[in-house]
Amino acid sequence: MIRIDRPDSGGCWQIQVDHTTDTDRLAAKLAPLCGPGTVVALDGDLGAGKTRFSQAFASGLGVQETVNSPTFTIIKQYEQAQLPLYHMDVYRITEAEAGELGLEDYFYGEGITLVEWAERIVGELPEEYLHVRIMRNEQEDGRDITIEPRGERYEELSERWVRSLESDANSGMQVRHAGQTPSRILALDTSTGMLSAVVLIDGQVAAERHSEAERNHSIRLVPAIGELLDEAGLAPTDLEGIAVGTGPGSYTGVRIAVTVAKTMAWTLGIPLVRVSTLAALALSGKQALKNGQQSASVWVAPILDARRENVYTGLYALWDGAANMQNLSGDSNRQLKQWLDKLVQAAAEGTLDGVTVERPSELVVVGETERFHPQLQAAAERARQAGISFSWQQCRLNAAHAGALGIMSEWLRDGVHEVVPNYTQLAEAEAKLLANRAERDGR
Repeated sequence: MIRIDRPDSGGCWQIQVDHTTDTDRLAAKLAPLCGPGTVVALDGDLGAGKTRFSQAFASGLGVQETVNSPTFTIIKQYEQAQLPLYHMDVYRITEAEAGELGLEDYFYGEGITLVEWAERIVGELPEEYLHVRIMRNEQEDGRDITIEPRGERYEELSERWVRSLESDANSGMQVRHAGQTPSRILALDTSTGMLSAVVLIDGQVAAERHSEAERNHSIRLVPAIGELLDEAGLAPTDLEGIAVGTGPGSYTGVRIAVTVAKTMAWTLGIPLVRVSTLAALALSGKQALKNGQQSASVWVAPILDARRENVYTGLYALWDGAANMQNLSGDSNRQLKQWLDKLVQAAAEGTLDGVTVERPSELVVVGETERFHPQLQAAAERARQAGISFSWQQCRLNAAHAGALGIMSEWLRDGVHEVVPNYTQLAEAEAKLLANRAERDGR
């Protein structure tokens, strides 16, 4: 059994396991999520399980050799894994001695560094790393594990790690969130031509309505919610939270769901969570992903038609199916061809906006793709020449994915009115009005 306490914001994750095999599962789940330059610092009592964690981590990375703690050799290198693994045991050396080993070549290299007894050389560690502490508890084989991310990169890695554990249907896990996460959730999104409304109970879809008639969203949404609640056997007062897609998308459409969600949350006194429509759309396109665990991330670029060859879009890295995702770029309005060129180049070079990123195993465009086939076909040819796997899939947004993302997010009870639509840019009429005012005031 594995029990997880989520931090309120930032801070450490607290994990309790009943058996050492659960520790193995933790380590094996972490390994494929790590990219080049990842540093994992392991600490804990003698016999707490640091080396066992290292062995399971190495196995999850694809190491076939026997892995033992390099107490006397200090560093052992495994090159046959998905990425090079640098396994260190610094128990027998001082920080001054560690400073003479050129450890930065490993920390900032192309592989993954795993350091046992890391606190002994804390002054030589990089500024950012993932700290894992393993301690015995009152159970014979039980362990208390603290995950402390140092730096934004490792906060994101910790989040993806825990999500991968939560998605394991056979894990027998009990997950406790900081604050009570609602179990009966209404999820809404009207940002696109698809009105989507879903009731989730304990993370499972209990009732759903999807209507593809954009001009009727304002007429259909409230009746659809009533029908959903009746089908799920719930009264409005039974709801414990609302997740709403806040765009970007149709200017009018975004406002409809956001207004209804805020009104209901305020009236019922229940928390509200905002979800990016593009993030939900990325999850809705998960069928485009390969089955099974990925050795590298899949990049998913959701697109919604923003007119004049522009799209609302973003970029998400997904690991191990659609259970884990990392936002690689903010939601924005972009010219499609330029965006596709940028994505292909970033996937080929492993850099995005000047930041080194893990190259994806596949680049997938999902969402409103039908009218953009010429641009997508041209991008596919450029990707083929660059050796990048590229595909696209027409798909509609499903509010169930907004709800799934909402479950993992911060719920607002006292800040309901802080939830506002994300337009990414002004409406054309509003932009012209402001321009005319500026021109008039400048005279």
